[in-house]
This record gives sequence, structure tokens and C-alpha cells, in this order.
Amino acid sequence: MVLFSLSLSGTKGFAATKINQDELNAYLSEVRMTQEELEEYLSYYDLSLNELKSAEELRDALGTDRHS
Repeated sequence: MVLFSLSLSGTKGFAATKINQDELNAYLSEVRMTQEELEEYLSYYDLSLNELKSAEELRDALGTDRHS
């Protein structure tokens, strides 16, 4: 939790991600979330974008309709 908090410090303090940013943006559009909201959601399940290697892995882990 502390590391997650540190990763969000600053105005655009997103954690570095292994996922291609364009793929991530497409996923975020699908689920209607911001990257910050997704990172917060993942932290609830003790996950981070750093742990996921692709948008496909993100879809497999979370699905596509997480935030309505």
C-alpha cells in the first residue's frame, strides 16, 4: 500500500507499466476508467500495472466491464 501511495505522488505520478500505452489506453476506454482509477482498483486486489505484461493479460485478469 505504501508503494502504491508513493507511485501516485505528484500530479501525473502513474506507476511505470510494461503494458504498451496505446493498448492500455484502449482498455481504459473499454472499461471507462482513468489510469489512476485502474491503478486504485488493482491495488484493492494487491495487483499493479507493473505486474501485467500486456493489455490482454489485464483483460484476462479483470475482464472488460469493471467500471460502469
